[in-house]
Amino acid sequence: MLDVKHSAERPGLRHALLACLVAALGACTTSSEMQPINADEAVVQELHPDRAWRVVEGGSLRGYVVRFADANQPGRCCFSVRNELQQELGSIDELGRVWRFVPHQREAQWVCTSTLTRGAARLLGTGEASLLEPVELDSLLQSAPETH
Repeated sequence: MLDVKHSAERPGLRHALLACLVAALGACTTSSEMQPINADEAVVQELHPDRAWRVVEGGSLRGYVVRFADANQPGRCCFSVRNELQQELGSIDELGRVWRFVPHQREAQWVCTSTLTRGAARLLGTGEASLLEPVELDSLLQSAPETH
C-alpha cells in the first residue's frame, strides 16, 4: 500500500505519480464512425433540367436558376442557383428552403425559407429588385465559359 504521507516527503516519487496520472488522462480519446447508407435502402432519384431563368438586376445579368425535376414524381424538384459564370452557389428545394454551398464543407448552410426569386437573390447577393426572366436551356450551354 502506498503511504501518501511519506511519499510527499520524497519529491521524486511525487513527480512519478503525477507523470503517471497525466499519461493516463492524456491517453483518453473519443472517436466516432459514420456508416454509409445501406445500398438496399437507398432511393435513387434522377432529376433532369426542365426550365431555366436568368436573374437580372437593373438590366445586368447576375446569375441563373435552373429547375431540375423528377419525371416519376410530379412536384418533386429542386432549383440550382448559379452565378453569371454558371458556378453553382446553392439550391432551393420545392418547399422554398434556400441552402448555400460552402467550400470545403460537407453540408450546405441554410440561408432562409422564401420564394424562388427572393431565395435566388439572397444566394447571389442581389437586391429585392431582382427579376427572373425565362431562358432556353440550350442557351445556358452556349453561354457557359469554356474550361481547359
